[in-house]
Amino acid sequence: MYYDYAHQKAEDISGLRKDLYGEIVDVVSGSEDEDTE
Repeated sequence: MYYDYAHQKAEDISGLRKDLYGEIVDVVSGSEDEDTE
């Protein structure tokens, strides 16, 4: 429950940062497996 709320807030903030500053922010979920090698 809390993580869904926090993830949604992170999505909102990343959208605002993109609009205001032109930054590209990747929101990463802690439940996803990272396959970066």
